[in-house]
Amino acid sequence: MDDMDPRYVLRRCLSVTALALVLVAALPASGRVYQRTARPSSPEALAAAVDGRIAYRSAIRINGGAARLSVIGIPGGLRRACAYLRRAGETAAGEIFLFEGARLANGVILGPDRITRLMLIEPAAPDQCLLIAVEQSYGEYTQSRTPPAAHQVPDLPVYPNSTPRRSWYNAASRTSVEVFHTSDSPAAVLEFCRNELRGAGWSSMLRDNGGTLIFTRERQLCCVSACAGEGSTNMITMLHKLMDD
Repeated sequence: MDDMDPRYVLRRCLSVTALALVLVAALPASGRVYQRTARPSSPEALAAAVDGRIAYRSAIRINGGAARLSVIGIPGGLRRACAYLRRAGETAAGEIFLFEGARLANGVILGPDRITRLMLIEPAAPDQCLLIAVEQSYGEYTQSRTPPAAHQVPDLPVYPNSTPRRSWYNAASRTSVEVFHTSDSPAAVLEFCRNELRGAGWSSMLRDNGGTLIFTRERQLCCVSACAGEGSTNMITMLHKLMDD
């Protein structure tokens, strides 16, 4: 299948944009709808198309490929935001493809020279929505599809039976996020990471919270999450942040 086929790209939207959700609650999707329409031309036009405001924007790197991350707050909930995107005028060449669920939607914008992956989330309040957009040139997108060769953050434990899949780095916030695949259970992963972090001098910030660990050591913050994936493949997500003085 062609790398630019919308169906191919959509299946990878969740694995990429989900890295931006380490600090927010991802909700399951159901009742999905595939939609195609004309695209807005930039994060600013995207915000205008959904009557939203850009809350955060930063340069990031995904598997070494340069990207721009935008987080847009939208009033009115997920259905309203998706409807606004569908009604967006032909402000530039390209198309939006949306995969909509009850409280979560994934999508991709295919433009002449750039690709923008989207995730829309409706939190507990039904009158709010969060849009996360990751924009790249096609060359940088291709580079980002190549998994890292090795673990990228030396201060965090490496789970033995795991394969690196994605790495994000934001220099401005000094934050790294890594995603690994493993055939082992989430419980086994968390038990290993918990013991390794404690042995390396990290302290737990919170009582164990199901599939997530949060630890600190001096000026460092670490978050480890393990969850079931597709078939026998489970996912490990690690966040590392160097906090300000």
